[in-house]
Amino acid sequence: MDPPKDLLAVLQICDSVFPVGGFSHSLGLEACVKYQNGKQIDKNELYSTFVCIMENAGSFGIPFIKASHGSNGNLEELSKLDEYCEACTSNHVAKRASTKQGTSLAEIICAVFGDLPFHYKTSLVNLPHCHFPVVFGSAMAGLEISLETSETTFLFSMARTAIASAVRLDVIGAVEGQKIQRSLQNMIPDIIQRYEETTLDDVSIKFPPIDIMQNTQDTFFYKLFCS
Repeated sequence: MDPPKDLLAVLQICDSVFPVGGFSHSLGLEACVKYQNGKQIDKNELYSTFVCIMENAGSFGIPFIKASHGSNGNLEELSKLDEYCEACTSNHVAKRASTKQGTSLAEIICAVFGDLPFHYKTSLVNLPHCHFPVVFGSAMAGLEISLETSETTFLFSMARTAIASAVRLDVIGAVEGQKIQRSLQNMIPDIIQRYEETTLDDVSIKFPPIDIMQNTQDTFFYKLFCS
């Protein structure tokens, strides 16, 4: 029996080699690590940082995923969402990361998925800022991927990016990282359920310290990531 079409699309989008630029970003993790000033990082604190990153992705990203997924590729509606996301993202480093990855995602989705309806393609490449959650939700809807799967895929991508960043920063090993990722993945259904009824009025950063530290990324003399 052939695998479901939407499963294959999700697997491709989740693949670490899918070129949306996620490898250039640590979601604020590098700043958190640098603030340890070379000291050995407590593994419990590191795990708490991962959890905070996941919760922030849920409290901020899920409302935009839901709204853009339900917009049916309408450019006017998506543009308003994109402008609202721009206004809600006060951290200039996170804003830059979101628009860069969103722009890359829009371009690669349109180039690779020939079955994406034309009006979705037109909307994705004409957004004013191309914030990642807005582009992601709309693209997944255009590929006929359910909202729940879209939310799960989004949060999985956040966990994968954070873990991969920690491994590249040499604060955890690859095997340990996979164990932590397995634990973070088990949190995803709870995060989705927690924000199931949230609207755009509820958009927030649940744990501001991560956001504040990420905001200092540009001040580092040397750094591995852009955010």
